[in-house]
Amino acid sequence: MAIYSEEMATFIWRNGETMPWEEATIHVNSVGHASVAGIFEGIKAYWNETDEQLYVFRLQDHMKRFLNSIRMVRYGFVYSMDELCESVLELLRVNEYRRDVYIRPYIFQKGIVRELLQAVPGKETELIIDSWPFTSYRDPDHAIDVCVSSWMRIADNALPARLKCFSNYHNGRLAAMEANVSGYDWPILLDGQGKVTEGPGACLAIVRDGKVVTPS
Repeated sequence: MAIYSEEMATFIWRNGETMPWEEATIHVNSVGHASVAGIFEGIKAYWNETDEQLYVFRLQDHMKRFLNSIRMVRYGFVYSMDELCESVLELLRVNEYRRDVYIRPYIFQKGIVRELLQAVPGKETELIIDSWPFTSYRDPDHAIDVCVSSWMRIADNALPARLKCFSNYHNGRLAAMEANVSGYDWPILLDGQGKVTEGPGACLAIVRDGKVVTPS
């Protein structure tokens, strides 16, 4: 869990080129489809003061999941795994970050899209890589107060969690708002069988017999 800065990057990556952040605009009528049908990935990079180096956490694994999500929604795509990873690194270099950074690549169909129920055949896509500073706001030496949400985690055969799209996050957002107004820090979501799944935007794990165990 983190506090995300409202500070804007100097540069953003868009469709194969690095450009000034404020120039990366789209028409207002494109916003709805970009939000509803957009696919994204969330990646963090951590600044090491001793090494004076920014380390990206499991970049290739994140990009593999990003590519799998793109295939699932049948978007056209022309970039390779290596090109995506190098684009992220180049963006971090030109922004000259010396602090922890959140990186968000995301893709949506280009222009004004009226059809929301399927990918429009032959429609070009917009691929963006944005970044901004973040700060962890949880003290690792102290626990947080959590609750079991009354909202149920969406079933995999309804809206699969392995598809990382903006629409999926409304489920966790409702749970997070419920926890907040009830005085808790964060909620835990159960599935339809009452089994533990995750928290909004975070996986859950326990240590049992010296091993880290997560929900299957």
